Amino acid sequence: MPDGTAAPQLRILLVEEQAAARDLVKLVLGGLRHRIESVADGGSALALAQRDPADLVLVSTTLPDTPGAALIAALRDLPALERAPIVAIYEGSAPVREACLAAGAAACLSRPLETERLLRLIKRLVRSGGRTAIPAQEPVLDLDHLRHFTDGDPQLESELSALFLSTSELYLQDMRQALQEGRAWTSSAHALKGASANLGARRVAALALIAERSEPSRGKLEAIERAIDEVRALFDQRGAASEPCPDREETEEAPREIP
Repeated sequence: MPDGTAAPQLRILLVEEQAAARDLVKLVLGGLRHRIESVADGGSALALAQRDPADLVLVSTTLPDTPGAALIAALRDLPALERAPIVAIYEGSAPVREACLAAGAAACLSRPLETERLLRLIKRLVRSGGRTAIPAQEPVLDLDHLRHFTDGDPQLESELSALFLSTSELYLQDMRQALQEGRAWTSSAHALKGASANLGARRVAALALIAERSEPSRGKLEAIERAIDEVRALFDQRGAASEPCPDREETEEAPREIP
């Protein structure tokens, strides 16, 4: 590594459709004695990851066959890669970056790829033993969006939150049934994504987008269920905080007369 610290050899899976970018990453990381396996599409990445799980995965978001976020979610579903750091290499679009983080990426690097930034990231991951925790995902609720959407009306916010939670449960029920029956859940995931985005439930919306663009799985469904539970808990907290305090004059006892 740059500071002379001895580094363990990592098995790195590089998923990159551009030959020049593959050559650059292999030159830089291969010089540090890491073992690099590179493929040019998502299907090959999944097949290779199942045969030979990697310690670190670098994923381009512009693959010819698979959206980057969908591939990250699929890789994250593999038991051997459940906690392995996955780094997205993206084109600088904020929605793409947010979708990749929501899918389970540990970090995102924008193009053009800077080798120094890549080396610093690899160094940090090596120091953590080749593993890193998945970072915080999208915020549970975009409060600025919600205030704008409701014009600051707490009664309207309460009504919309109740409607969102009830309709979300209907979408979840259909997704659970689709998973059990082995059929697509695209329409339900799409509807949930729209309802979540309208309310500002950004984490649910991001996870629903991933579900819409990829095959049904228990892991994706459970992630959406947890996110909706977090939205419910947040609305419960906001509702409790907005309840008016009892009027002091009504609650205080009248002074007793001294006999």
